[in-house]
Amino acid sequence: MPAIAGVAAAPAYAISKPSNCTPKIEAYADLRYDWGARTSGTTTQTFDFNGTWMNVMNIPADAVIVSMTQSFIFMARDDSVNGGRGPGFYDLGNSHVKDSKDLCNSSYGAITGCRWTTKNTQTTTDISFYQRSGSPVAKVWDPANGATGAMTRNWFDYDFSRYATSFKNNYPNYTGTFGVSKAWEFTYTAATQDGVVPASLLPAPTYNSDRTCKSYLFATGVTDGKDPHTYVPQAAGGGATPSLTYYAEKVNGLTDTRTQLAAAAVSVRKVTYRRPSGETQTITRQGAFYVN
Repeated sequence: MPAIAGVAAAPAYAISKPSNCTPKIEAYADLRYDWGARTSGTTTQTFDFNGTWMNVMNIPADAVIVSMTQSFIFMARDDSVNGGRGPGFYDLGNSHVKDSKDLCNSSYGAITGCRWTTKNTQTTTDISFYQRSGSPVAKVWDPANGATGAMTRNWFDYDFSRYATSFKNNYPNYTGTFGVSKAWEFTYTAATQDGVVPASLLPAPTYNSDRTCKSYLFATGVTDGKDPHTYVPQAAGGGATPSLTYYAEKVNGLTDTRTQLAAAAVSVRKVTYRRPSGETQTITRQGAFYVN
């Protein structure tokens, strides 16, 4: 299974010129793609995306966060190439994906629906967003508080070649290339109220030694972008985004080790904050899943 890539309250106060603040995003995600057993040339496959947490590090102490997003771009599997053996994941608009409940009615040219509904467990008949045991949903990513998650783009061109070295290192048996391929994207958007991310939904900030910059930790005990980690308690605002699962039934996923693991995924995480002066700044973390 490839891995994709105590706080104390303190008042914020105005700082004219923060020192030693180098804003960044720490992040981790886990993705599993179960190819199933071959049956009459087809398989039932499971796309299981879990454990996406994001720490906001070293922003100015007087800043307020106005938006937080996490987008995940997946290479869309195209049965017309390579004998139907990949690379890529089956997307929800693929003609081979069975969607019996029609809850996520997407196509190559348009997206209608495909937005999460709150579920307690994963299902086997449609897309499901849910809280996995051991992976609490952070307050700011909880749809009950106004957060959203949706398939935001489908069957669009994306250049995966910029991460070719990273992908090759993780798929040593794959002999193909990574270039411009069709892709699909899910985006999580954090809850906002009155144009800002409410402090009540965030973990209590931690501060640097001279209290000029602060961090919001959703998970602790990690080296940047690595596992294992320990979630800050959900009651304190910590945790991850809801888990995502969908099933691709009776698709042409032949069990061929040269291609079955050669699926490219990229994450794009963005945080925008605002200073009392009105100045805004956006910090971004982008990279291939397996090194992110």
